[in-house]
Amino acid sequence: MADVREAPDSSLAVGRRSGAPGALLRFVTGRPRLNEAVPADYAYLLPAALIVCLFVYYGIYFNIEASLYDWNGLTSDRYFLGAGNYEEIVRDRAFRQSLTNTLIWSVVSVAVLTVLGFLLAVLMSMEIRFKSLISSLIMIPSITATVVVAFLARKIMGGEGGEINQLLQLVGLGGLARAWLAEPATALYALLVAHIWQWTGFSFLLYFAALTLVNREVVEAAVLDGAGFWRSSWDILFPICRSTTFALIILGVIQSLKTFDIVFLTTGGGPGRATEVLSTYLFDKALLESRAGYAAAISIVLVVLALVATVGFLWLQQRKSVDAA
Repeated sequence: MADVREAPDSSLAVGRRSGAPGALLRFVTGRPRLNEAVPADYAYLLPAALIVCLFVYYGIYFNIEASLYDWNGLTSDRYFLGAGNYEEIVRDRAFRQSLTNTLIWSVVSVAVLTVLGFLLAVLMSMEIRFKSLISSLIMIPSITATVVVAFLARKIMGGEGGEINQLLQLVGLGGLARAWLAEPATALYALLVAHIWQWTGFSFLLYFAALTLVNREVVEAAVLDGAGFWRSSWDILFPICRSTTFALIILGVIQSLKTFDIVFLTTGGGPGRATEVLSTYLFDKALLESRAGYAAAISIVLVVLALVATVGFLWLQQRKSVDAA
């Protein structure tokens, strides 16, 4: 007896070939596929989109407009200057000093945090005693409020009563004692020490997370080939963590351009303008001198610097990735 089988529905066969089962599923169940967005899904994005547009994009637009006026920021009276504020920025020696300090802050802090965080991460990835305790001690400054860090910096690096000067006198190097935060030659670098101490834990954490993904056989093979600690770290592990390094550089540069609290709470930009950075200079112009238009122009310069630095590093990372491929 012939085997009689029911012929498959041609519409279902076509549906299987054309991807129509998703449409059939929606028709039967009333639900979309998991990877298919529906108009209602975009409603969840509206609150975040509104906040970003209001506080970021509108803020940038408002600053661009305000930078074209002579305005005190308090009254409705303002006078159109065009590019006058930007021309004053070019001639402003105090602005150039704050820009120089900001660039020094960026280069030194990013370089030291990158190297120090990487070395600590490599050490903590080894089998050593008290690893958990040491890692916790490294991370504590990163979760400490900046106001506490500023208080400690003023206490430790103060005048004759500061702990650093007392230690120098104790070991017979009292001639090196000085008011580290009160002398123009040392104030900026003393603040950098406090800043690096606070944020080394963050750099260490990112590198440590990246090193946990490294195949240990690669390192073991390098050690068998005679590579020591330094060579295996810099020639093998550091290139593997290249994406982490680029991320830290971008975050570090942006954070340096926004540096305000540690400077304001310790030296206030002094002595003179030895520790003045762009953010504190902007604060002085906007709130102390009531020059909101000029301060807005400085803020636009900050945005442009951050944008140029970010785009430049992303382009460099993409180029390095293409060359490596």
